[in-house]
Amino acid sequence: MSLLEVIPDVLLLGLIYSYLYKRLKSLKNKQVIKYNTLFYMSLSLIILITLSPFIISIPNLFNSHIKSYNFELFVDWKYQYGNYIIDTLFNIILFIPFSFSFYLATKKKPLNIIISGFLLSLLIEFIQPLLFESRIGDITDLFNNTIGTIIGVLIAYLLFRDN
Repeated sequence: MSLLEVIPDVLLLGLIYSYLYKRLKSLKNKQVIKYNTLFYMSLSLIILITLSPFIISIPNLFNSHIKSYNFELFVDWKYQYGNYIIDTLFNIILFIPFSFSFYLATKKKPLNIIISGFLLSLLIEFIQPLLFESRIGDITDLFNNTIGTIIGVLIAYLLFRDN
C-alpha cells in the first residue's frame, strides 16, 4: 500500500469531518466538540488502519477470489504465526481510544459501547476479505478488538462517570 492509495480515503474522511464539525459548531459547547472530534478521529484511525485503501479497493468488492475467514480463536498463538503477540496487543490498543472517546462523546451505557465496538470489529473483519485478497477475517482480531473496547470504556467510565 502506498501513500497515494490512501489519499482518497483521508480526503473522504476529512470531508465527512468538516460536515460534522459544522453541525457540532452550532452547539457552541467546546467540550462536546472536543469529545466528538476525539471520537471521530479514533474511528477514522481504525478505518484507515484496518480498511485502507478502501476507495480504490471498492471495485474488488465481491470479486470471484476466495474469501478467507478464520473461525479458530487464537490459531496464530497456537501455531505462532507472524508477530502474533504484537498483533494481539495492537488489536487491543486500537480499540481503546475508540471506546474511551465514544463514552465521552455520548455517555451511553458501557454495555452499549461494548456492543458497538464488537459490531464495528465484526463489520471490519467481514469486509476485509471482500476488499483485499491478502486479508482475512479473523475471530481472534474480533476478540482482541472487543477486549480493547472493554478496557477503553471501563477507563472512561471510572474516570468520568460522575461528569
